Amino acid sequence: MLTKTFFTDGEGPIVCKDLAFDLMAKIQFETRGRKFTGSKLFKIISEFDDWLVEKKKQNYQAGDTLALIVPHLLAHGINNTDINDEVKKTQIVRGADKLLASLKRDDWQIRIISTAYRQMWNLVGRKLGVSQDNIACTEINLENLRKKYVSNGLVNFVLQKEKEIFAIKSKPEQFKLLDRFYFYELSKIGYDTLNIIRVIGAKTKITKAREFTKQLNISLKDLIYVGDSITDSKLFQFVNQKGGLSIAVNGNIFALNSARVAVATTDMRTLKPILDAWITGGWNQVKKIIGKRSQKKNNVDYALVDTANSKEFDDLVQIHKKFRVQVRGQAAGLS
Repeated sequence: MLTKTFFTDGEGPIVCKDLAFDLMAKIQFETRGRKFTGSKLFKIISEFDDWLVEKKKQNYQAGDTLALIVPHLLAHGINNTDINDEVKKTQIVRGADKLLASLKRDDWQIRIISTAYRQMWNLVGRKLGVSQDNIACTEINLENLRKKYVSNGLVNFVLQKEKEIFAIKSKPEQFKLLDRFYFYELSKIGYDTLNIIRVIGAKTKITKAREFTKQLNISLKDLIYVGDSITDSKLFQFVNQKGGLSIAVNGNIFALNSARVAVATTDMRTLKPILDAWITGGWNQVKKIIGKRSQKKNNVDYALVDTANSKEFDDLVQIHKKFRVQVRGQAAGLS
């Protein structure tokens, strides 16, 4: 029997919240007489993130968006209180709390490896009974950063660059400007974009998984990891290489492309049969369990991922898209 260890991403499998997006949405812009929120800028930065990952920019990882937005949060006066207020709106995915409680009763070791800021997990960890020592996530303190960097002329510089970004209509030109801004121009005023905030992103999730397995004194082949997005894809690949089990839950195309198993579900408790099968009989038992369970039974779709079959894979992506929308509409509030 394999060791009972359950490693999971946070935003997606456990909570319905895009904290970074919601913080940026608090920002109010006015450019050329037009008013809009920071969500528009966040969309541009997210596309820029995809561009950087595709270009394989040195020292950059998927998820570093959470570092890129920080100068904008500082320039517009977003503070730690704003983060904590936004965190209170976090919603738990249906059945996630019950699944974790069930695993704890059965003596599973649970670890959360999340790109999101620590403030969210301070609250959600308490609600779920998961110790902060067992949660790896991105640390940020806007008050400390503001004391250190705002006096260096950061605010006016950032505000000016934002106007330049919105004045450009061409995506390639926007990305070139952002590349210079984040990685060259900010460094000239002493702000090192990727080192000031160390994001738990696609690459560092592997590091954290290694640290947790060492802490637990377990083999990497015993690993189960659950995720849903591009920040999970590299850890999925790592787990696969080590002989573990990677599960995309309501995954996007990047997660599905790297996972061994895909579960589209409106209730996280439907993962339990897969987890139990893995513990009792490994990969062969997982395949048997999935083979016996008809698709969409009890509003859940189990599948073995086959990227070689393009039609089957495209259908799987569409199924997961539908479930992602459903889940975001029915999460259970924390309050």
